[in-house]
Amino acid sequence: MSIDINNEELKTCLLKGCESTFINRQDEILEVFDRFFFEKEELTDTLQHPTKWWKTYDVGTLHEVSGRISFMWLTEDGRAIRSDRGSHFTILNWALYNYLKDKSEEKKKEVTEYFWNPYELKYHNVDQPIILEKKQDYENGNNLELAELMEKFMREFKLVRLSGPYRNKEFGGGSYGHASKLLESASFTIESFHTLTKKQVDFLSYIIDYYKLLNINVSGNNARGGSEVHVLDFSNRQLIKKQLQQK
Repeated sequence: MSIDINNEELKTCLLKGCESTFINRQDEILEVFDRFFFEKEELTDTLQHPTKWWKTYDVGTLHEVSGRISFMWLTEDGRAIRSDRGSHFTILNWALYNYLKDKSEEKKKEVTEYFWNPYELKYHNVDQPIILEKKQDYENGNNLELAELMEKFMREFKLVRLSGPYRNKEFGGGSYGHASKLLESASFTIESFHTLTKKQVDFLSYIIDYYKLLNINVSGNNARGGSEVHVLDFSNRQLIKKQLQQK
């Protein structure tokens, strides 16, 4: 990385996402919601704030995994984000916003020039697909700018993009990997630009076993051959399928 970013601090900012804060005002404890995280500026109902649909899991809380849920991101130390509000890129934008809040103007300029300005991309089209796989129809309907930024972020911090096991629609179309309305059938997609760390393998293996997902597929459409686990391995060594099949 050509700029100085504290990896642990950035990871903390990613995992805390859209959390609210509590303040003491006139001997009364109030929960305060950052307006940056509201989907629209005019929203005032705090039930619309994404804190209500945000949860993280790690090795110590895997026992809390249950029901038909969709994971979004997995850090290199094996912590996963579940959010039923906010696209994959929106969550990365929240992380960058959190990181920059208390930084100097000089630092903000340095980081936004290297990655992006979270204020400028707050209102990106979250329903537009962000497809990382460079295939023949790669440019059709894909937001190439956000795909490149997402790839850069994933490479820098060894993030794995997840979708599923139960998301709202199949990949492609207007809801690429979103999780606001859950599918009846399992479909778990794993995308990475690096070989998985042990903690990432442990987390993903647990999810695959817990949901009894069938057939780890590394190419083609999820539906082919009854595969419920689809791996998009963009790493040089191409070892992720082997990693997930080891017991």
